[in-house]
Amino acid sequence: MSDEYLATMALDMFAKIYCRDKERPNLAFRCKECEFNFEGDKCLLKKFKYYHCPDYKNFGCMGDI
Repeated sequence: MSDEYLATMALDMFAKIYCRDKERPNLAFRCKECEFNFEGDKCLLKKFKYYHCPDYKNFGCMGDI
């Protein structure tokens, strides 16, 4: 298993724990206050995933969008 794949797995776990706003009743994300939100609408976690492991399925709590 490559280092890139292992790092993507770790980011996946991080995203599933951190990104979802559990205080709100509907499915909502914490993107606006996230340190990994770049230029207001680009998730750097997803950017890493798409660049290094584009075939990695079900990344984060937001899915493969």
